[in-house]
Amino acid sequence: MELIETVELKILSEEATSETFDAWKTYLNEAKWGWLVIEPAITSLAVDSKVLEVGAGSQALTAQVASRGMTVTAIEPSSVGFSIMKTLGEKVHALSYEAGIQYEIIDTTGEQFDEVEKFDFAFSINVMEHVQDVNAVLGNVVASLKIGGSYQFICPNYLFPFEPHFNVPTLINRRLTNLFIRKVAIRLSKASDPEGLWSSLNWISVRQIKKWAKDYESISVEFSNRSLEMYASRAITDQIFIDRHKFIARVFKGLRPIMFLVIRKLPKVMSPFIDVTITKPK
Repeated sequence: MELIETVELKILSEEATSETFDAWKTYLNEAKWGWLVIEPAITSLAVDSKVLEVGAGSQALTAQVASRGMTVTAIEPSSVGFSIMKTLGEKVHALSYEAGIQYEIIDTTGEQFDEVEKFDFAFSINVMEHVQDVNAVLGNVVASLKIGGSYQFICPNYLFPFEPHFNVPTLINRRLTNLFIRKVAIRLSKASDPEGLWSSLNWISVRQIKKWAKDYESISVEFSNRSLEMYASRAITDQIFIDRHKFIARVFKGLRPIMFLVIRKLPKVMSPFIDVTITKPK
């Protein structure tokens, strides 16, 4: 059993009657899915590689990567919209320490992070849509990579007219969506702090990343639909995900006969999810 599954089992069995049980169950389930996303990249690294996680969240994914022998540093500020995440992270950290797994958590933002050519690999799962300054964070993370290192992240693509945290459609731009959709989305949300969560969204897009990359001649940027294929699969098999995203699950189920053909042909710029790897070539 992977460390991430062991931690999940222990925490959920101990907190079955807790008011935060459902939220923690969701966060840990997302961490398990995140591990499937980055596992191929982690497996390709040398055991003593230095890895950066941008946005540690529950720390379950942080601990999982550290359990593979990596030296892991994670940045995680106290973020609005995720007030119950800190306690879960503390529990995961304590359990990991008991198991002999250690990693470093730095209380800072991606905008303030300041390291140069230190890491072999960096990653984040559903974090980049919450940072205040996308360009600054991308620049800082890329600066922290060694030559030959890469940064892989996934997050929603706001060129696609759907907001997955609130399961609502979006309009032409952020201003119109705030005007006509925001109040309903917040009222119907089951998030612990829907106002804070909505305010944290920055509307990142594939187009924005491509525009940012034009100022960096020494990097390569590769977009993929692999995570979208994985989302499609979990929309059929992952009950926790299905319960949270009923509309998305129905869409993928309806498209099932031609789903993967559609996904593979879908232009990356219009994919619901950004799945990108930014590399500093050797």
